[in-house]
Amino acid sequence: MMKYLSKLLFVFVALWGTQAEANVCLDYDSNGNTACNQNYVYDKLTVYFKDAYGVEQKFFAKRIVQKSNSALLHVDYDFVVNCITNCSDNTAVMNRYLWDWKNAIGTDSLYTKQRACDPNYESCCTRLTCYEVNAEPGIGGTPLSPEHATETNALDVSTQSASTTDKKLTKWDAITGIFANSIALAKEGKEVAPKLKSNETTPTSIVMVKETDTLDTVCYINAESKCEKLEGSVLDTETYLEAELRHNLGPDFNNSLNNFLYDNYLRNRPMSCSQRMSCSKNTCTIVLTCSPY
Repeated sequence: MMKYLSKLLFVFVALWGTQAEANVCLDYDSNGNTACNQNYVYDKLTVYFKDAYGVEQKFFAKRIVQKSNSALLHVDYDFVVNCITNCSDNTAVMNRYLWDWKNAIGTDSLYTKQRACDPNYESCCTRLTCYEVNAEPGIGGTPLSPEHATETNALDVSTQSASTTDKKLTKWDAITGIFANSIALAKEGKEVAPKLKSNETTPTSIVMVKETDTLDTVCYINAESKCEKLEGSVLDTETYLEAELRHNLGPDFNNSLNNFLYDNYLRNRPMSCSQRMSCSKNTCTIVLTCSPY
């Protein structure tokens, strides 16, 4: 088993397509809007691919699907990058990852992890969503109500299976045709990030860099498509999680960062957490501390 020397985690809070400017429902953050939920399904897939070194990489696809015809309209992305060599330059690591991500989409070599659900329960839950047992959470699949997902949140830990298998995922479940065509034109990795930036409708993108086996630092994709470091770090061990991060990018960015911390570190993890989030005129802060129940 290849040991990861460094791990880069980054989240692109990016929504593809110009329609999002005119329709607030075509923003993944509108998933709690009752009016939007009448016409759209908001869900999230955890997707994997192999990079040029054969190392498994991961990203989250936050999807918006039209209920009337099951068409995939837009996708937000959170990326988790495992770096094993030449990891000192965050921007270079990011560009290598994006090149491999673009190639994986082009060769339709994405996959998900499928786990068996306990047949004694009627639903199989992640932290955010519950599906009927044996149902496919693909486009057109019907997730259970958010209220039900909340009620069964504690069930998530007890039914999580350690045994998973890889299952091929068609790229059209994870990207729109318009954006796939856009990134296909990139000639190298550093051309992918500007395409992401030019299609963003949210303030910016987050990047997290693993400095040691347990310590992550955070940077964001700036206007020049470079990784600009935030103050603070994330300490992650088997029995403890502590994040203290500061920036001047505003409350929307702060909320996106907070959501990523939960999605990447706490999903299906039995921990009790305390949290503080605040924004003053010039500085926003997240402080998150978690330990086992």
